[in-house]
Amino acid sequence: MIKWLAEVWPRLELLSWSLLRVQAFLELPFVVLAYLTICRWFCSEVFRRAAVWPVAVSYTAAFCLIEWSLLNPYTLEDIVLRVASGLVTPWFVARLSAGHRERADSVADLAVFVVSAAALGVLLPAVYETALLYNLGRLTAAAPMMAGAAVVLVMARLVARRLPTAQAGLRGSRRSARRCAGS
Repeated sequence: MIKWLAEVWPRLELLSWSLLRVQAFLELPFVVLAYLTICRWFCSEVFRRAAVWPVAVSYTAAFCLIEWSLLNPYTLEDIVLRVASGLVTPWFVARLSAGHRERADSVADLAVFVVSAAALGVLLPAVYETALLYNLGRLTAAAPMMAGAAVVLVMARLVARRLPTAQAGLRGSRRSARRCAGS
C-alpha cells in the first residue's frame, strides 16, 4: 500500500507533513482533552476552573524538550508544530462548554468517577502508543486490554448518567458547586 501511494503521489515530500508530522500537532490536544474530560466528570465547576493555559504551556515545553533530546532532521519542524499546537489547543478548548453537572454527595458517584478515570487511564496510553506513535505492532497485544477498558468506561459513564444529582433548594446548585470547587 505504501509503495503504491509513493508511486502515485505527485509530491512525495508532502506526505511527511501529512502523516509523519501529525502526532507532533495532536499530542497536546490529546493530553489536554483527557485532562478536561476527567475534570468534567468530577463536576462542571472543576472543568470551568481548569488551568488550560498553564497545562498547555507546561506540556508543550516538556514535549519540545523531549523532541530536542531526540534530535533528528525533523526536530525543528516538529517543535514549530508543537508550539503552534500549544497556542491553538488552549484557545480551542476554552470554547468547550462545562455543562451543568453537579457532583452529588454520594459514595456511588465517587466510585463511578474513580472507575471512569481508571478506565480512561488504561485506555489513553494504549491509544497514544498505537495511534500517535504509530506503534501498531503492539496493537494486537493491547487490543484485549483496550476493549476491556472501553467496555468498563462506557458502562461507568452510563451508570453516571443514572445517578441522582444535587437537588434544588437548600442543597441546591450554589452550595453543591461551592462544595465541588472546594470552597
